[in-house]
Amino acid sequence: MTAPPCPSGRFDALAGGAGRDIDLLTGTTTEEFRLFLVPLGIAPRITDGVLDGFLAGFGLDPAEARAAYLAAHPGASPGDLLSAAMTDHAYRVPALRVAEARAALGARTYVYEFAWRSPVLGGALGACHLADVGFVFGNLSDPLLGADAPRDLSPRMREAWISFARTGRPDTPGGVLPPWPAYGERRSVMRLGDDAPVVQEDPAADTRRLWETLRRPLTGKQGAP
Repeated sequence: MTAPPCPSGRFDALAGGAGRDIDLLTGTTTEEFRLFLVPLGIAPRITDGVLDGFLAGFGLDPAEARAAYLAAHPGASPGDLLSAAMTDHAYRVPALRVAEARAALGARTYVYEFAWRSPVLGGALGACHLADVGFVFGNLSDPLLGADAPRDLSPRMREAWISFARTGRPDTPGGVLPPWPAYGERRSVMRLGDDAPVVQEDPAADTRRLWETLRRPLTGKQGAP
């Protein structure tokens, strides 16, 4: 249920008003890219030089970006830091750009972060790509969930998704979730999965700011998304 990268033409369309009358529920997992770096054994092979090369290739200042991601993930290895940066580049920041473009037009967009960490591979996958899907569809036999997936999480998420499909809002009066504001100036994001659901304002703001002149919703001088 995570948001895929949005091509620049679609960003332009959203910023121009396409779909502004349609409510949107979108979000990402906390550690999306670990699914692609961990199972193949790539993460432990990432060196400082490889990390800096990727960061520079994204248009980031390697020293500044490394410091910001390390502050957010103390003790993280170069592979862990690359996973965090790749998660932002490919998933979180594009999803936020969509929410930002829609919020500027008054369109309602509800953003979530799924933070439950898979126990698979000794927990090395973390809250990886697709970790939320089994809970949304009530499939607790999903291999990513392991043997002891929390039984209360699936009904909680299903209530939110069903409520959104019915009413255009993922929260319901008296429901299992606290009030869920649409994304706007406060950059409200519902954090799900690792504890009681909670609305956070501008989570991981320091790493988000790294991308402010990159991965933009519009093409042209601001940089291609």
